[in-house]
Amino acid sequence: MKKLNTKGVKWLKVIHLFFVGLWVGSSFSIVLLIIFLELTVPGDVYGFYLGIKLVDDFVIIPGAVGAMLTGLVYGIWTKWGFFKHNWLKVKWILNIALMLTGTFLLGPAVNQNTALAKAQRVAVLQSEQFINNQQLLIILGTAQLLLLLFMLFVSTFKPWKKKRRTEPA
Repeated sequence: MKKLNTKGVKWLKVIHLFFVGLWVGSSFSIVLLIIFLELTVPGDVYGFYLGIKLVDDFVIIPGAVGAMLTGLVYGIWTKWGFFKHNWLKVKWILNIALMLTGTFLLGPAVNQNTALAKAQRVAVLQSEQFINNQQLLIILGTAQLLLLLFMLFVSTFKPWKKKRRTEPA
């Protein structure tokens, strides 16, 4: 299969980094807000979670999907491939795990807390389900952010990369 030329790879890198930036930056912002913003006024809780839901739906999800799709393009149309290096294997495993965690755990918790805050208004701050979802978002959201940052480290430093052997003179 024909590979991208140098200019094409540079454009791919720009697009990939854009999507990664969306995913990491919005995840970082949401984790900070959920951990440090003290929600005490019920009306504020609904507005807060509506904002989190919008960032999740329109920034995190497109960022994650875009990063995954551009990663596929890297794997198919560049020299990197999919499983040529151990650091790439780690990135693929983490990427898929993070997307599944976001899709089946974090996203539903955000959606449920948004709906609970809208429906219960005053009582939502005492809702066991709301509090459980909040804790899940803090714990898994922080873990996901740390793994995203680890993936940035892996992408930059490429640990476990096969080293070229030099022939003895």
